[in-house]
Amino acid sequence: MLARRVGVLACLFATSCSWAFVKPPPADYDDPEDCTESRVAPVIDTGFAVLSALLVLGIANHCYQAAKGTNTEEGTPEAKCGVGEYVGLTNTAVMGILTTLSARSGYHRTRRCRELRALQPMQLGQR
Repeated sequence: MLARRVGVLACLFATSCSWAFVKPPPADYDDPEDCTESRVAPVIDTGFAVLSALLVLGIANHCYQAAKGTNTEEGTPEAKCGVGEYVGLTNTAVMGILTTLSARSGYHRTRRCRELRALQPMQLGQR
């Protein structure tokens, strides 16, 4: 029960649903019934990755527009964004990258699970 709670918290706060909830096929490929076929977790990760990318673009555009047209005495563009904006930009970018990797892993695992299940012959009476 504790592992499930930790998984839910990881999904909500680290947006790594696929790493938390997608069970890969077993290494011996004997029983693909133990793996996760549903793509819900990778789709959620993809949504968070897209939102992160849009947020990074928005923050970067805000900082660019704030500094546009203003130069320091040396002639270089003057930065109008503070430390908070750059920390937020970095944090959002890192979380977006981790979420993208989690989604990729989830899609790979669920695809492999579906392939293995499709290769197994239907056994009557066991489903």
